[in-house]
Amino acid sequence: MRTSSFCRNALLAFAVILITVMSVAAQTTSGSLAGTVRDIKGASIPGAQVQVTSISRKETKTTQTDQDGRFVFPQLSPDTYQLQVEAKGFKGYKIERLVINANDKISAPEINLEVGTVSESVTVISSGETLQTESAERGAAIISDQIENIGINGRSYLSLTRLAPGVVNNNNYKVSGHAGLAGISANGARANQNNLTLDGIGNVDTGNNGDQLATVSLDAVEEFKILTSNYQAEYGRSSGAQISVVTKSGSDQFHGSGYLYHRHEGLNANN
Repeated sequence: MRTSSFCRNALLAFAVILITVMSVAAQTTSGSLAGTVRDIKGASIPGAQVQVTSISRKETKTTQTDQDGRFVFPQLSPDTYQLQVEAKGFKGYKIERLVINANDKISAPEINLEVGTVSESVTVISSGETLQTESAERGAAIISDQIENIGINGRSYLSLTRLAPGVVNNNNYKVSGHAGLAGISANGARANQNNLTLDGIGNVDTGNNGDQLATVSLDAVEEFKILTSNYQAEYGRSSGAQISVVTKSGSDQFHGSGYLYHRHEGLNANN
């Protein structure tokens, strides 16, 4: 009986650990890009080579279209990408700028190849607004350039939740600290039902579901993303907002910033 009880407890512990590891692995900051390659008459082109290149890091990933002319890049780090398509008997096709934010599931604009040689190419400088037709999730993304130019009282990235439609944030971020996750309600969800990840790692103090385990400087944030509804099954921990913070990484150019923040009681309004 003791051996049987020990085995059951051991199996239960193993199952809990496995589920925890799987749930952590499911959280990611990567986005995905999908699309279909056709000729000018609308027929699918299988076997076309599709390549995406990160503009800031110069990293390249390559795949081929399937029998239906469809391609998918399932894991792309948040960045701006150049997409290039080549197929035998057709002109090359290039899209200069495709923006992938954290956790985005983006469909590439319509790609129609013209008959010609690969040495000839069609380059699309601007493809317009990229639609997220691969999922029904709703949210908002704020990128590094915007973060650097938004005046934020208290310098907390959680203040950025106030810019998302349907979100109410009653927190006071004038005092620094790990608090501030509670008091955020997305589309009427409870304030203790928000999930926060930092570079894909869970960052919620599960003791009260209202504090962060760690904070980073606002200047270290590359992208801030909040999903408010209809998100994927991979976000299974909480029913409220899904907040993703992505920190800055290296690129092929030198970047820096400098700020002076000064507060003086002589500049305050009367009480």
